[in-house]
Amino acid sequence: MNKTIIKEIEKKEKAEILDIEIKSFSKNLKKDDLKIVDETIKLVEDQTNGLVKGATTDLQLVYNFSVKMKNLLPLNNMVKGTDIKQFGKIEKFTTAHVKKFTNVVLCYVMGKNPDTINSEDPYFYKVLRNIATSVIFQLKHDAIKHVENNAFNNPIGRKPKQINISMSMVNQHEDLKKKFNSGGGAMDYVSFETFNEIANYFVLGKTNNEDSRTKLLKLLDPLYNYLVDNKFLAKDLDNRNSECEKIHFVISDLLLLLDSENKFEEIADIKTFIDDETIEDGLSNYHNHIDSFNKDNNEIKNVSFVKINNGKPLYVKADTGQSFLKQLASK
Repeated sequence: MNKTIIKEIEKKEKAEILDIEIKSFSKNLKKDDLKIVDETIKLVEDQTNGLVKGATTDLQLVYNFSVKMKNLLPLNNMVKGTDIKQFGKIEKFTTAHVKKFTNVVLCYVMGKNPDTINSEDPYFYKVLRNIATSVIFQLKHDAIKHVENNAFNNPIGRKPKQINISMSMVNQHEDLKKKFNSGGGAMDYVSFETFNEIANYFVLGKTNNEDSRTKLLKLLDPLYNYLVDNKFLAKDLDNRNSECEKIHFVISDLLLLLDSENKFEEIADIKTFIDDETIEDGLSNYHNHIDSFNKDNNEIKNVSFVKINNGKPLYVKADTGQSFLKQLASK
């Protein structure tokens, strides 16, 4: 007999035995215990319905933002103050770009201030942040496809909706094809989870497979996710002091790590971020504090570095690490 058939028969027999054991267990429960179990089942079903609805809503949000509202999005906000003229010309995206997209495009078109949302309604912001990469993917690659003017399927039972997308980009990568489109078809319906994972690959150059990340990334990613929504210290003095001590240690050692790898431009970017008081989301409180020491002399503003040349100070002003290093090299 075929081994596969034997395994199927054994699997069915084990399932039948397990069903009998579960029924026997439930039959022997007391009335009060059964009531608690029923209440818990109801909670699980409510949560399941919520997850199904949430996955469907995430896809609908991606569709609304990137298809229905495509021409309404203030995409130029992404390139203000840069040498890039159009959103479509941004070639490389980072997590910082995705956060900026959430703030200056998604929140903006919703008529919401991202800082206000973060403090007053963090879950609203989190929803937008969770779909941002998928929205960018659709805007950049036009993956969503319609069948008779409908991009969604109609699932039967308790399942979230799926959306129809082109698999042409996926099929060009054997690892992605094997994972997401083993049949090799030109189009397929996918869940939000799958759509978002494909989006992460093509927008950020990574998948959601944690095993592919380094140990450092596995430690940094949850810290990054926490800091997106939480920028405050503990109220308790002991914890507050401990947090400050560990923050000082971590920042110092991360800078030493960059230095050991000769990542000088990254260090210079961090330095200009610290020193430039004109950055909208910069260290405004720190610069106000510095200004309070020297109200009559505003020369210290915007100074990233002071180089003494023949006894004369040479002020270097820069808004990027690259510009900072170039100016130092030329003076």
